[in-house]
Amino acid sequence: MNMIAKGLLAATALVTLPSMAQAAVIVNNVNISVPNSIDGIYVNVVTGATSTSGLAGYDFNPYNNNAGLTFFSAASAGTGIVTTGGTTSGTAIARDLATGFVVGSAATYVNGQAVGTQFQTAGNHILGFSFLNEATGAINYGYARLTTSAGTGTSLGFPATITQYAYDNTGAAITVAGNATAVPEPASWALMIVGVGAIGFAARRRPKVSTSVKFA
Repeated sequence: MNMIAKGLLAATALVTLPSMAQAAVIVNNVNISVPNSIDGIYVNVVTGATSTSGLAGYDFNPYNNNAGLTFFSAASAGTGIVTTGGTTSGTAIARDLATGFVVGSAATYVNGQAVGTQFQTAGNHILGFSFLNEATGAINYGYARLTTSAGTGTSLGFPATITQYAYDNTGAAITVAGNATAVPEPASWALMIVGVGAIGFAARRRPKVSTSVKFA
């Protein structure tokens, strides 16, 4: 068996290790328009499903409550939208997160409606949330990036677009990254590193070919 084949087999074995496969921050770059309506858009971050008319198992729901961009979370224990401190649905204000903010058990959440005052100006904003991961049965933490407009009247914050959402599928807290670029999961990094290393090693082991010229 040549060295490249051995390297690929080693890489395959490495990415199947539980420690690599289980822990991951999942990042999805998207382009989801938020309808300027009472339904808005329902988003399931695990499956990637969206709907403008209700969605079983949705995780967060940006919409217009007739006063501008607003957010809603699924009515499950432990789920909610990160707020500036309030926990009462309908009055708690959704917090526009900064880079480095930790979305985890120490943050304050509201289960239900979170007022979107901080998201009703033109710019790039970050929404934090907790949700029930139906694939694992555990509460996970995540955040979503939104691009919003100033809007007018009862349409403050619209048009609005979700450009990315990310979460940690182990149930651990997640720190808001400093950019909106998706990165490979740890298992993917391992595959690339080991594969490149194997190719380099094989190149070093390749026998040198000597040539000679004979003159008649």
